[in-house]
Amino acid sequence: MPLVPRALRHRDYALLWSGQTVSVLGDGIYTIAIALEALRISDHPTTLAYVEAARIVPNALLLVFAGALVDRLPRRLVVLGADLVRGGAIAALAVLAATRSLDVAELVALSAVVGIGDAFFWLF
Repeated sequence: MPLVPRALRHRDYALLWSGQTVSVLGDGIYTIAIALEALRISDHPTTLAYVEAARIVPNALLLVFAGALVDRLPRRLVVLGADLVRGGAIAALAVLAATRSLDVAELVALSAVVGIGDAFFWLF
């Protein structure tokens, strides 16, 4: 009996599955880390609410536009572009947090960029 499931023996599916697994895991870690960082910067619960709203509102507002765009462009291009946007924003957050130079406005702005990337990423 092989250790690898039959579906994962197909290279393209295995790459998609492993990439999505890492992405979902990273999204979960991001959600926890962004909450902890927001509370580290400011111990007010409203700060956390602003940061999460900044991620959710652009996502909700752009879903219709993103859906139309995904229907007209190659999905792979859209998903890779969305991941590059999200990755760049998260990398900027990581650098600013590591240098302790991150403030609430930057956290909210970069969270909004992640939300914009999410709107395009989750439609594929």
